[in-house]
Amino acid sequence: MNFFDKLQSMGGNYVSRLGGATIGTPEQIESLSPERLDIYNQQKEAAKTAGMRELASRLSDAFAGRDIVGRAAIRREDIEKKSERDRKLKLQQDLQQAIADGDMDKAYAISAILQPGSIAQNIIQSQAGPSKRDLMPQVSADGTTTTFFDLNKETGEITARVEINKDAVEAQRKLDEIELQRKPLPDSAIKSELDNEATINSFNYQNKLIETFIKQIDDDTLQFGPGEGIQDYIGRKGFVFGEDSQERLSNKTAFERWKESYVNNILQNAKGPQTDGDARRALNQLKYAETKTDVKNALQGVLDANANEVSFNKKAINTRRENYGKSSLYSSEQEKPIYTVIGKTDGS
Repeated sequence: MNFFDKLQSMGGNYVSRLGGATIGTPEQIESLSPERLDIYNQQKEAAKTAGMRELASRLSDAFAGRDIVGRAAIRREDIEKKSERDRKLKLQQDLQQAIADGDMDKAYAISAILQPGSIAQNIIQSQAGPSKRDLMPQVSADGTTTTFFDLNKETGEITARVEINKDAVEAQRKLDEIELQRKPLPDSAIKSELDNEATINSFNYQNKLIETFIKQIDDDTLQFGPGEGIQDYIGRKGFVFGEDSQERLSNKTAFERWKESYVNNILQNAKGPQTDGDARRALNQLKYAETKTDVKNALQGVLDANANEVSFNKKAINTRRENYGKSSLYSSEQEKPIYTVIGKTDGS
């Protein structure tokens, strides 16, 4: 071998060593069989490719002024880790194949390399049959089911049987309800609920006013009937006869203002499908009422229309809340129309 051939061989060996190859001495190489020599040359050639990449990296580090030795050590560590991963993956594949082939001796040997003790024990147990631990009932993570394992001693087959834990299911249901209750309503639903509440308060207030008018009629401080039109006219002209007349005139004025305000401001906020029609029919009767009884009956019609409007809005709130998994805000009794007898209530 001349000088240049020797130099080329030394360079090739250096590059192969960079790639992770172990270079044998001439004596060691000569002692190899043809098969082993072929494997040696293949490994050396593969290492040479990796070595060329490593040499390029080192030259790049040198020109860039980076830590050549430190970065080379990091790359070597990465290569070793990958090699170890590849080795374990190959052993795991071989282990699976050995178990599939029924070659338990080979499987035991491979498992001892991969993880001494535990895997080997699993293999031994698989041959010995299910243990008591294998047949122990297993409770699901949420506790709602328990899986039992029934062993057929004659065939060795294990049958899984699942039972539902009713108490745990009920407890989970209650927890889900609590969680749903804690979750706030969407902004749009809150806005609609506030609108319904405002309507309920408005029509409840109207009914309190109507109750006041009915009481005034019963107390004879708000009069209707023959001659009242003339007295109202005289009173509006500034001629009032006594304190009683003054009180009646004030009450009558308030009553007329209420009718106008109710029609122009209150009814337009009604959401119930019948409120407007029922209330207007009652007010129309009020125009032609000539006796106390007629007036009170007409006012009763307005009370009932208002009560139905309140009930409609309470039901709307409850239905909306139920759709979002919330508790009802009003009971069934509270949803019913309130006014059934003149001047009497069964709720608010």
